[in-house]
Amino acid sequence: MLSVCLLRRATAYDTGRLSCSDIGAVAAATVVGKEKGASLKDALLKVDLRTKGYPTERKVFTDIVRQIYTAPWANKLSEDGARMAFTADCEAQRMRSVQTKRSNQNHSLRSGSLNAMKHRFDARS
Repeated sequence: MLSVCLLRRATAYDTGRLSCSDIGAVAAATVVGKEKGASLKDALLKVDLRTKGYPTERKVFTDIVRQIYTAPWANKLSEDGARMAFTADCEAQRMRSVQTKRSNQNHSLRSGSLNAMKHRFDARS
C-alpha cells in the first residue's frame, strides 16, 4: 500500500488510448525484465521501438520504466505488486481527473449564471 501512496505523488500522466490494465501490465513486464537482468537502457530502447508513432504512450511507458528502475520505493516491487500499484494509481488519477472536470464545469456554469444575473441587475439600474 505504501508503494501506491508514493506512486501517486510520483506519477501524473495522460494515458492516451491505454487502459489502466495496460499500464499495470507494462509495469509488471518491466519488473520481470529487470529481474531477468535487462538494464534501464535496454528497457528504454524496447519502449522506443514499441511506441514509435505513439508519443503519449511512449511518455507513459518511459515514466513507468524509469520509476521501476530508479525510484527507491520501487526496488522491491514484485511483478504482481507493480501491476497492482500502477493499475491502482491510474484508476485513482482517472477518478480525480473526472472529478476535476466536473468541478470546473460546475464552476463555469455558476460563473456564467452570476454574470447573467449581474448583467440583468446592471440593466435595471
